[in-house]
Amino acid sequence: MPFEMQENEYLLVYTKSERTQKLELTGHYVVKHGKLQKVSRDSISFKSRKSSEKTTTIYPRNDEQICAVNLLKDPEVTIKLLTGT
Repeated sequence: MPFEMQENEYLLVYTKSERTQKLELTGHYVVKHGKLQKVSRDSISFKSRKSSEKTTTIYPRNDEQICAVNLLKDPEVTIKLLTGT
């Protein structure tokens, strides 16, 4: 691995666009079993407490939330800590 990263640590990769000269996100990755794995954009669905028929789906709005949803859905990680500013 080119970087020294810990298990379950996330990496956001940006590249500079030749056309616009701005940084563009090219991928989300997480370290799993010592290797980088691509993180897919996923959502969380759950049933409302008030109505057993209604299902609510939460979609991530930004890159950090994409990583957070991936962490929350990972059954191998039993203790999860999400912080923010």
